[in-house]
Amino acid sequence: MRKIYFKIKEYVPIYAIVFYILCLISLGVLLIEKSNSAFADFINSSLSVPIRAILAFTTAWFPVSLAECLVLTSPVWAGVLIYVGIKRAKKGLRETVRYILFLSCILCFIFLSFVWTYSSGYYTSGIDKKLGMERKNVAAEDLYDTAIWLRDNLNDLSEEIKYDDSGASLMEYSYDELSKKLYAGYSTFAKKTGVISNFPSRIKPIMMSEPMTYTHLSGIYSFMTGEANVNINYPDFIVASSSAHELAHQRGIAREDEANFVAFIVCINSGDVFIEYSGYLDVFSSVVSALYNEDKELFKDVYSGLS
Repeated sequence: MRKIYFKIKEYVPIYAIVFYILCLISLGVLLIEKSNSAFADFINSSLSVPIRAILAFTTAWFPVSLAECLVLTSPVWAGVLIYVGIKRAKKGLRETVRYILFLSCILCFIFLSFVWTYSSGYYTSGIDKKLGMERKNVAAEDLYDTAIWLRDNLNDLSEEIKYDDSGASLMEYSYDELSKKLYAGYSTFAKKTGVISNFPSRIKPIMMSEPMTYTHLSGIYSFMTGEANVNINYPDFIVASSSAHELAHQRGIAREDEANFVAFIVCINSGDVFIEYSGYLDVFSSVVSALYNEDKELFKDVYSGLS
């Protein structure tokens, strides 16, 4: 028995055993989250918060997206790992096994990051229940009434917005300033509702925004680095609303529809005219698109009154 122990120890590093144990524990946590929304709420609102906050604070010091840098340099890292793997394989079975276990620990780390920072957000009781709202199907008339309300607010705000020569709305401040304004908006939302925890963070403009546009992604949250990454190749109003959306993910709102809703509430209550305008316009686009599919005459009526 003692010989077997030393044989295993020779082939399996201690850190790999630790990672595997943590993965088994995390798998159990994930399975409980899926079956118990109260447990998911607990993980999402307590244990995951400091991890997300520390990641966001640490990576905020990097002027560019660390997650994007890792993706762009992935061919280099892959080449290095293959090269090292070949060299280790030449040293015999022991070194080969230990290197394979090292690579598996990288996958373990990704899984651990997902479970302890983000996965619980998919299984919580839902933002609607936390805010005391009812989720239900809507008719064409509901879409029409909502579109009219959004349109009227847009018409009022449009008079205070500046535009370029092409007619596109302009955001007249930097992305860092946008981060500060949205942080203030999330602080207000967090205090009023108590459904999220807010912390300082920074929006990360994506360097490869133009090619990313072909994927139709306006932003992406990296749970491993805690960064809210935003595609800046889109119009300014989408950059602003998408930034609010990715910051919602950063604060544990994982479901896309809920992140959209929270981002909208934060935008229209931000106290900044352009961010309010962006929130209304982004949601207006979605609502009138749904209305067009339900009733084209009501759609035309909404657009006839648009500034």
